[in-house]
Amino acid sequence: MSLIQLAEIYCSYILEYDNDGPYYLGGWSYGGSLALEIIRILMQKGKKIGGLYLIDTVNWSEVAKNKLADLKLKNPSIKTNYNEEIILNYLPQKINCPTILFKAIEIESKKNEEITERDIIINSHVVNQFKNGWNNIIDSFDIFNFNANHMSIMESPHLVKLVNIIEKDILAKENFL
Repeated sequence: MSLIQLAEIYCSYILEYDNDGPYYLGGWSYGGSLALEIIRILMQKGKKIGGLYLIDTVNWSEVAKNKLADLKLKNPSIKTNYNEEIILNYLPQKINCPTILFKAIEIESKKNEEITERDIIINSHVVNQFKNGWNNIIDSFDIFNFNANHMSIMESPHLVKLVNIIEKDILAKENFL
């Protein structure tokens, strides 16, 4: 199943629950790409979008995709998980909606595990992308940098700060509407 097919399924559930909006969606990592695609579908249906919240979500550029593909050719034993396979085959379309990107700026380190060449490619790509690769897809957005890595951004105290930013954003927009 592709990310777009999955987004269409989620979108139908969202519309069954609330057909009016405005819609505020977000996701962490792969979930952010899924949220973006759901928002795109909702916009195509003429629905009002309140906000999109990408939590350390990366738009995998062709460069990163090619590096991972080359690495897999050199070492066929390298495995990608189901979500990575879906993301590597996903090409997001340009979108114009209010967006906040929460970016982890530390490189993830593994405890008690060897850091692989795959980890280095993924981590260096993510940290070195100013807007996590979304600058050609999303028209304008706010970025909040966190002194965290991809995993720790979802832990306290970072998660508390992140939730407070989202809450303030939603409240400001709801008061404006």
